[in-house]
Amino acid sequence: MSWWKTLFGISIQEDAPKQSPAFDISDLTENEDHLYPDVARFVISTGRCSVSAVQRHLKIGYERATRLVESLEDDHVVSRINSDGSRYLLSEQQRQAARLLPSRVEIERQRKSEELALRTDYLSEKYADQSIVQAILDQKIWEGMTAAHLFDSAGEPETIDQKYMKNKSREIWKYHHEGGNRFLLRVTLENGIVVGWDAKG
Repeated sequence: MSWWKTLFGISIQEDAPKQSPAFDISDLTENEDHLYPDVARFVISTGRCSVSAVQRHLKIGYERATRLVESLEDDHVVSRINSDGSRYLLSEQQRQAARLLPSRVEIERQRKSEELALRTDYLSEKYADQSIVQAILDQKIWEGMTAAHLFDSAGEPETIDQKYMKNKSREIWKYHHEGGNRFLLRVTLENGIVVGWDAKG
């Protein structure tokens, strides 16, 4: 290529754009999974960012691979997940820009905070007693609570056993099915009021 340099006064190598510096593994945040540095090296060296690629390479479960890839996102090694489910390896410039954005954890924390505020407003409007509102937010069950309190606190039961007598109705709300007729939580109501419950586990 000496003729090129003689003719134009430059070399192809000198004129080529400089590559972004490789990600320094020491920049990774501490992770309780000892495979995290290995995942980072694999993704950086191959550019393969999918959970399935990490799962196959390290021969680990899907959930573990998902957590590791999400950690790489938090460390700005890979992009956030796209609408089509894909990710890509970030360049140094993209990493710098990503550091200015709220993290996935911060976004999730903000989402939960907003949901809690909306739920608190809804319950406060529905029930005047703030002690009841707080008990429901804490997902507590107590004797004397109404069916409406129970629904807001524990959610919709998976099934309800009903028995109606001359002067009394009796219902057993069942939660967390364990197979057969086994449930981790059974709440008994008489005339729409909680009179007892049985919680297992």
